[in-house]
Amino acid sequence: MDSVTQALLGGATALVVTRGKSPRKAVLWGAAIATLPDLDVLIPHGNALDRIVSHRTWSHSWLVHSAVAPLLAAVLRRLEPTWSFTTCLLLVWVALITHSGLDACTVYGTDLFWPLAKSTVIGGNVFIIDPIYTLFLLMACGLALIRPLSDRVWIFSTLMLTVSSLYLVWGLIAQTSIHQQAADSLAQQGIQPEKVLVQATPFNTLLWRILAIEQDHYYEGFRSVLDREDKITFTKHPRNLRLLESLDNSHTTKQLKHFNHGYYALDQQNNQIIANDLRMGTEPFYVFQFLIAERDQNGTQLVVPEKLAGPDIPADFFQQMWRRIFNVDIQ
Repeated sequence: MDSVTQALLGGATALVVTRGKSPRKAVLWGAAIATLPDLDVLIPHGNALDRIVSHRTWSHSWLVHSAVAPLLAAVLRRLEPTWSFTTCLLLVWVALITHSGLDACTVYGTDLFWPLAKSTVIGGNVFIIDPIYTLFLLMACGLALIRPLSDRVWIFSTLMLTVSSLYLVWGLIAQTSIHQQAADSLAQQGIQPEKVLVQATPFNTLLWRILAIEQDHYYEGFRSVLDREDKITFTKHPRNLRLLESLDNSHTTKQLKHFNHGYYALDQQNNQIIANDLRMGTEPFYVFQFLIAERDQNGTQLVVPEKLAGPDIPADFFQQMWRRIFNVDIQ
């Protein structure tokens, strides 16, 4: 998720682990340690696709976190002798693993078990920015920073962390329900997808986006938890896989498939072939668009992957999304 939320989560977990002892220091250290996994973006890579694919791999592995936690805890113990080594170890370990665990709830993909597992974990039960979830963590850390001597800091931070966790559980329950509804609706419409992804839409867990892959096409639909109609309206779009058919076994293509779990489509603009990550955005506004090949009279040749600037989102996009949550007539 976003860096602010991750820092607040680290601060909130540190408050709980230290039982409210030195709460200001707990918030600051927890936030700092929880930020460490995302510093992998500062590591240079060969190209844009390498950089995107490498993020959330080893730096977000629970195995790596468990290995480095004692070392970081020893450093923290020397800097903050107020806490025992056991407390420092628990603070560091929890701040790191909750960072990756929260990231795994989004659709980006997180290598929780690197290097043992080869596939990433993608959740989708929460959007990468969710102000409701962040608000609970902000209140926990806010009280600790404003009134650090209050006896209620530990109790309140524990309560807020519990409520924020329940919010993620709610998202998982809603996602599971929508997934079943989507499967039923797809079957009723004679659509037999290879895979289906249900994900939270921006800033909420009431409206869900459904993405279904069927060979060289994909279907997109939306479902609100407030909808009453059984049928879900899907729009069909081409994936244009033939554009890279001759390069299907190339490193770039394999890398692309690994990153997005097969949820991608190709598009040709003039002589350029562009890959869209269908998980990140909605038709036709996709965050991750990569120029990966060019076509000419000699055929198709791969180029150094380049991330393109995404299209401008219409000014009324979020207004339409809000209306769709509460109005089942708007598809």
